[in-house]
Amino acid sequence: MKSQRQTTAKFRPGAQRSVQANQNSQKQPKQDQKKEKVNKEEQRHIPPPPSYTPPKPVIQSSQTIPSLPISYYSPIIPDEKQRVRHDIELLKAKLLHLEAEEAEILSRKEQAETQVTEAVKQAGLGEQLTKYKTQSEQAERRKIENERQSDEVLQSEILSDKTKNKENDEYQKDNKANSDFKVMEIKHAQLQERVRVLSNEISGSTTLHLVELEGEKQAAIASKNFRAAQRITLEITEARKQKEILETQLIVARNDLSLNEQELSKIDEVQTQRQQYLERGPIN
Repeated sequence: MKSQRQTTAKFRPGAQRSVQANQNSQKQPKQDQKKEKVNKEEQRHIPPPPSYTPPKPVIQSSQTIPSLPISYYSPIIPDEKQRVRHDIELLKAKLLHLEAEEAEILSRKEQAETQVTEAVKQAGLGEQLTKYKTQSEQAERRKIENERQSDEVLQSEILSDKTKNKENDEYQKDNKANSDFKVMEIKHAQLQERVRVLSNEISGSTTLHLVELEGEKQAAIASKNFRAAQRITLEITEARKQKEILETQLIVARNDLSLNEQELSKIDEVQTQRQQYLERGPIN
């Protein structure tokens, strides 16, 4: 009877489920172990996460200024080393950016200077300034040449006076004193004439020319002719330089005249004493 009950119990639906549950409970640990092994094997073959490398800045040509990429302003940095590398790359990019800006500024400056030079050449101001400089140099050379010729004339007169009347020593001394005095008088007259000419030139033609140029400049500015105003400004500068040269020459001429007057007074005093000695005779 018991065997029949057991056999009939096996074929009942509830009994079959309980038997399967018991069998599954026995198989469950083995399946869990297999899953763990599979997971471990899969983890071995999973590649490691890629390291973070910031993108390198793309530097364009010197004609255009490079812009910084957007990734530099809000990057995702995994660790401290990558953050430091990122900062270094950012500073390098900023440095290249500033160098490109500096090169652009220098290029614009050179272009502006070239344009100014071309404008001056087109206006003919450079040739005009060179012309005025050449004229002033020629005038100065003529004055120096005239002074040299006058000195040669004086030296020839002195030599001619020294060769005359060598018979008497006293007469030679008197003649030398007289010739020196004559030379000093001639030089004194020349210096006086030079001072007069320079004074008249400074107070007359040079000053008048400056006044006329100032009037022309004001008229050009009033008529908005700025190119003419610029040219007249250069002429005014050159005229002022010429006036300064004349004033310097006038100061030198006045100093020479003062020294010449002192020499004349000394020679005159010596001649007076000598004449008195000759008239009085030696004291016994």
